[in-house]
Amino acid sequence: MQEVSQIKKTFKGVFASDLSVPYWMLIPGVIGIVFTNIIPSFRAVLLGFQEKGSWVWFKNYAKIVSDGAFWQSLTNTFFWSAGTLVCSTIIGLFAAILLNRSLPGRSFFRTIFIVPWVTPPVVAAMVWKYLYDQSLSPFNFLLKTAGIIQDNISFLGNPQWQVGPVTVPMLSVLVINIWATFPFMMVMILAALQNISDALYEAAQIDGAGKIKQFFHITLPSITPVLGISLLLQGIWQFNSFNLNYLVANGGPLGTTKTLAVSIYQEAFMNFDTGAAGAISGLMLLCVMIPAIFYIRKSVKSL
Repeated sequence: MQEVSQIKKTFKGVFASDLSVPYWMLIPGVIGIVFTNIIPSFRAVLLGFQEKGSWVWFKNYAKIVSDGAFWQSLTNTFFWSAGTLVCSTIIGLFAAILLNRSLPGRSFFRTIFIVPWVTPPVVAAMVWKYLYDQSLSPFNFLLKTAGIIQDNISFLGNPQWQVGPVTVPMLSVLVINIWATFPFMMVMILAALQNISDALYEAAQIDGAGKIKQFFHITLPSITPVLGISLLLQGIWQFNSFNLNYLVANGGPLGTTKTLAVSIYQEAFMNFDTGAAGAISGLMLLCVMIPAIFYIRKSVKSL
């Protein structure tokens, strides 16, 4: 009984301090991050220095860097990330500005615009694969009806027209990703817009400022902090993006839509080359760490 009472006193002493309570509440989250993120990432990096259980150090990295398919995947990944960021931000900004006004049915349109974001990737992939089907695509029907094309376009299977990483399949998959990600940017920007005081716009109107000047001198500076953080997060997510790209195009045809995330999956689970997959993971981690460190430093400075 004395031991039990002593343990109770110890716990009471630990949680009695207001300073210690937040740290104790962080422990479950830290444990989850360690076991689901840090340890698997560290293990994946170690696999890049091994081959069939033996240490080969930088052999896998040398093999990957000398492979043209890796550079194609890297280029595709940067194009995929940049294209998604630019387009989803522009569309999200326009949608947020429109939905921030007093329009009829504003709540309905806010709900509709969020649907792509919450749609499961498997469901979205099935729907878009039908929309892009060479024989059944409604896009081909509309283009042929308008007289723009004569033969059906193979949206996911025609790599002949190519300028760098830009191909018809890549653009087709990129459209799906933009459709799925712009609602996030819209929600973040809309939340920032609603925190801007109407008095600022009223004062600007009195001073004779038009809509364009109000946007560049009031709206844009006010949403810049939220926009910056959103771009950093979205950039990291898109660089690691896997679901839609793999489910819709599986990296094909001829690797024209293959990103680094898809390459890792194919090397590990289709080619059973865990060393190559680990090497790509290590190089991918280095690329992601640059914006991640910038984001962490910015977050710490804002505390």
